[in-house]
Amino acid sequence: MESIVNRLFREGTRRGFAGSQPWMIVAIMAGTVRVIRRLANPKAEVVWRQAMRPGDRFEVSVHDPTGATKSSRRSRRKTARAAKQG
Repeated sequence: MESIVNRLFREGTRRGFAGSQPWMIVAIMAGTVRVIRRLANPKAEVVWRQAMRPGDRFEVSVHDPTGATKSSRRSRRKTARAAKQG
């Protein structure tokens, strides 16, 4: 969805400044959508920061803040099959 809005904004500004009023309206609408999205989604919080040196390793892990675990489609199907069988 984001790429569509970006493309509409880019094409709208290019063709709108070339003299097309309908494309300028498209650019204004797409630009408004971009601004609203940017205001609605807060920036990510930096949790930890440290300088890396040659040879250092790090591991990135993501934890759901609500504590809920999302199961994969495969595991959900496996569980459903096991429930059907007995």
